[in-house]
Amino acid sequence: MRRMLTAVLCVTILVMLCCCASKVSTENTTSESDLTPTGLSEGQIAPPQVMYNGEIYLYRYSSPGQNGAPNGFEVVGQIKLVDDLNVPVEDMCAGGLEIAFKPGQDIYASEEDDSRICVHCDEGYYLLYKSEE
Repeated sequence: MRRMLTAVLCVTILVMLCCCASKVSTENTTSESDLTPTGLSEGQIAPPQVMYNGEIYLYRYSSPGQNGAPNGFEVVGQIKLVDDLNVPVEDMCAGGLEIAFKPGQDIYASEEDDSRICVHCDEGYYLLYKSEE
């Protein structure tokens, strides 16, 4: 009787584990074949970027969220549109992953230094540098 109870318990646990595993795998909408070698879905762009004054500014992953905008930087506008699948083609638009750009976030720039801009995100202020391309 004890062996029968142990066998039923083991079978029940195995069935429950199989049900849980199939539920998790069906909820995942991105398959491994859809990912590029970087781990991003096909078509997603990186690094995070913003177009300002006709120039693309890129986040270089070297400046963590700052506590404030650099001295001499003032608000010049707000992010209008975020598209993670396309490079921005219009001023005040953003794209790219890792930083949660959202419409309405402030963009800071300096009249004396056009090599970088700053975006105020939920996590802090992020410096982006003019693309060299």
